[in-house]
Amino acid sequence: LEHLTVDCNNTSGSTGIYTDAANEKSGAQSITVQNCASTGINVNGTSGLADNNVWKSIEVYSPTNSPASVLFSITASTGIYIDDATLIFIGTQGTSTFPITAGQAVHVNNLHMENTVTGASIVGASANDIIETVTGDGNVTTLVSIGGTAVSVGIYGWHTLGGTNAIVDNNCPTGVQTITDGSGA
Repeated sequence: LEHLTVDCNNTSGSTGIYTDAANEKSGAQSITVQNCASTGINVNGTSGLADNNVWKSIEVYSPTNSPASVLFSITASTGIYIDDATLIFIGTQGTSTFPITAGQAVHVNNLHMENTVTGASIVGASANDIIETVTGDGNVTTLVSIGGTAVSVGIYGWHTLGGTNAIVDNNCPTGVQTITDGSGA
């Protein structure tokens, strides 16, 4: 998909883009997904086929005052590359913007989020995931949360722009670690 706007028109249960088979550098570029009542973009690799795909210049917006459950979701996929993504809940604050569940070698570069409790969450059996240059407005409570059995997660360059927590690592051997300062590398 390229140079496209997907408008779900606030339809109950709607998902803007769903794939369980995008593979070998397929994906989307220069797209906007809006008004999806359930999920903006869902990359579901539980079939073993949604691997090695690329998403560039992506914007996802929830319906006004009726936020989607999730704006961008990656489940059980390997080798996903996302470059330049903006994820925004309009009106009512969302709860989970961008979950990566059991993702392997997911690389996210230039991610911006607004109006959510948890921005990017890396959970499940995720490993070797990297998030570079991530920002969130002051209405993002936690920019990045690490939990479940996630290992080898790299987060480089963040700026909370006034939000509460930059990174919450629930897997730290010495207990939950929280970085609250505004920016880091």
